[in-house]
Amino acid sequence: MNRCIKTILLSLLPLVAVQALAQEQTDHPQWSLVERYCLDCHNDEDWAGQVAFSLMGPDSIHEQPAVFEAVLRKLGSRLMPPPGNEQPEQANID
Repeated sequence: MNRCIKTILLSLLPLVAVQALAQEQTDHPQWSLVERYCLDCHNDEDWAGQVAFSLMGPDSIHEQPAVFEAVLRKLGSRLMPPPGNEQPEQANID
């Protein structure tokens, strides 16, 4: 295969991976809560709390249980999203 074509194909791999992750995330109904309430601060630019949900997907729940246990504790006690910010309805938290 031509070296130029290989370079082009390799440069496209990250785009394909991002698209696959985006599709996976939209297929998971609870992940939309993370996208709506968490991504403004917990992303790969801001790293609030040293967490970037923008680099994670639904599989991360099983891969990084300590992170998501902390998420559940903070969400359940209404510490996150921070007071004063839009909050999920209690039914969604439950």
